[in-house]
Amino acid sequence: MMSWSAFSQTFSLEPRILNADQDTLYCFSRLQTREIVKLIEYGFYTDSVSRMLEQHIALLEFAFKAKQEAYSLLETKNYNMGLVHAHQESIIEGQLSFIKAQKREIKRHRRHKFILMIGAGVIATTAILK
Repeated sequence: MMSWSAFSQTFSLEPRILNADQDTLYCFSRLQTREIVKLIEYGFYTDSVSRMLEQHIALLEFAFKAKQEAYSLLETKNYNMGLVHAHQESIIEGQLSFIKAQKREIKRHRRHKFILMIGAGVIATTAILK
C-alpha cells in the first residue's frame, strides 16, 4: 500500500498525524481525500491496492489451510481417542469377568473348606465316641 509520504511528495497532500492508543492515525482533509479517491479511481495506485488484496487473500488462504490442518488433526485425535476408549472398555470387561471368576473360585474354596471342616468334625466326633 502506498504510504502517505508518497502522496505528499507527489501531490502535496500531507496529512495531519495523530497518535491515539499506541496507534498513528493519518488524517486527510475532505479535499485531500477527494483528490486521493480520484487518483485511485483513475487507476493510479491500483497496484498498491491489488498488492494489498493479494496479501489479504494469501493470508486468508494460509488461515484456511491452518484451519483445515487443525480440523483434520482433531478428527484424527477423536478417532484415536475412540479407539483408546474401546480398548479400555474391553480391558474393563475382561477385568470384571476375571473378578467374577475369582469370586466363584473363592466361594468354591470356602465351600470345600466348610465341607472339609464338617468332615473333619464328623471324623473327630466318631473317633472320640469310639
